[in-house]
Amino acid sequence: MPPSLKGEAIVISKEYVVRPLVGTEQIKIGDDRGDIKKLLSELYKGTFRREDFEVDDYRLFHIFFDNEKVCAIEFFEPSEVYYKGIQLIGMNQVKCKEILMEDDPELECEGEVAFYSKALQIGVYAPYGEVESVLVAKSGYYR
Repeated sequence: MPPSLKGEAIVISKEYVVRPLVGTEQIKIGDDRGDIKKLLSELYKGTFRREDFEVDDYRLFHIFFDNEKVCAIEFFEPSEVYYKGIQLIGMNQVKCKEILMEDDPELECEGEVAFYSKALQIGVYAPYGEVESVLVAKSGYYR
């Protein structure tokens, strides 16, 4: 069992510090789907497919699985997502880009609504000029 899931209950919080290619302190890339489901059962809402991934909805975030292992975590309100000590959800899109560009000056944009970093494996969705969701993923998720 991965170190983040050693049978200890995950403290359910709305605050998450994202770490590139790692996930968060509570949920890490590579954690087992069954273990996560047991520990977060009270938040579990259902499962759906997005592209090639099974995705579990935990009300505060979606967890993407590849071969029953966490490959990405997408956070949205009411979650508070911190990167380098700065809360990203609700932030102005331009300011968020500036923050991520400090660590990866080669951000890639998907039109006017989203951008991502291949180096950090962090993606941001901001359709109306404010960040609505932040996704942190395993290496190779963004190609």
